[in-house]
Amino acid sequence: MPMDDEKKPVVLLLQGPLSSFYSDVAGALLAEGIQFFKIHFCGSDLADWHHDNGHSFSGKLEDWEAFFAEFASHNHVTDFVMHGDRRPYHKIAVEWAKRNGINIWVTELGYLRPDWITFEPDGTSRHSTFPRDPSLITKLAEHSPDINSTRQFHDQPFAIILQELRWTVFNLLYLWKFPNFVTHRNQSPFRVYSGWLISRLTKRIFPAQQVVPVGRYFVMALQLEGDYQLRDHSPFESIGESVEFVIASFAKHAAPDVNLIMKLHPHEFNKTRLKKTITRLGQEYSISDRLQIVEDTPIGKLSAAAEGFVTVNSSAGFEALEQNCPTHTIAQTLYGIEGLTFQGALDEFWNNNEAPDPALFDNLKKLLCETRMVRGSIYSADGRIAAASAIAKKLAKANS
Repeated sequence: MPMDDEKKPVVLLLQGPLSSFYSDVAGALLAEGIQFFKIHFCGSDLADWHHDNGHSFSGKLEDWEAFFAEFASHNHVTDFVMHGDRRPYHKIAVEWAKRNGINIWVTELGYLRPDWITFEPDGTSRHSTFPRDPSLITKLAEHSPDINSTRQFHDQPFAIILQELRWTVFNLLYLWKFPNFVTHRNQSPFRVYSGWLISRLTKRIFPAQQVVPVGRYFVMALQLEGDYQLRDHSPFESIGESVEFVIASFAKHAAPDVNLIMKLHPHEFNKTRLKKTITRLGQEYSISDRLQIVEDTPIGKLSAAAEGFVTVNSSAGFEALEQNCPTHTIAQTLYGIEGLTFQGALDEFWNNNEAPDPALFDNLKKLLCETRMVRGSIYSADGRIAAASAIAKKLAKANS
């Protein structure tokens, strides 16, 4: 049933993920009878859009707020949808929206993976409004449906690679149209791609084996350089800083018979340099014989037998909690609540931690899936369609 005109939302889509996902969302909005617009910032945005109502912003970043405010006001926009709320253009849009009472919706890769895409109101990570009170989570989750854990969608690796290449190629082809585009990335695409290529060729020639650690050990999951979780939501400026912080604490406070495993991010593009950094820090803090670097062993497998799991603020912490592994997050996270993660300082964690409450974790997941995520996948066609449809229905319901 179409909504009454007075209740119809007007949705403005900003920059989406590297895929045609936001174009799929627009198609789902159209099916719901919801009016939409899209603003393009670069050639990749333009190439991934397959509808009318697309508008290009080619001005300078300092001119963006005035353009955006006039566009949103003129078109009576009620809801903004953006992928990541800390990109340069999105940060400005979020602040304006908060001042003007406009609904903010943020997509991200799912807090839980695979099969989930985050679709969160107001903001993500430390800007999330998801409840932090364990008793409130338990109460709110009472009527949340159980989660079907059967995997429904499968990412297509070639699609991920192709879209990355499309991002670079179309941005170059349309540079004349978007000469002032400010990317959210702080690494050169050529440096990233060359790193990936070297890493994958090396892996083919010298296949890495999954490591099954023995003895007592802790795990730290490393994040990607340039990840906004680090840049905007943590006290660290780089991966190296976070690694040194953890190694220094471990060297001083952990028991001498316990080891530390550094788990590299699966998409790490500069493994050689990062390994050298970790090795150097191990020598400086005299724990080389207790320090191990692991590439391919999954987080779940490592954390299943670990003494504890440490991360800055990665969603990989969910995988450790799934294994009932004691977990500590250095920076604020959505799941960093009493009863799930260690609430003291890292220095204390090595010798004073406890397993998470499985009932609380189950409640958190149910409530999270019901209120902050949709089922789907950005990098598979059927997954995008399913997630787009769910997002359109949530927007319709939120404005009914």
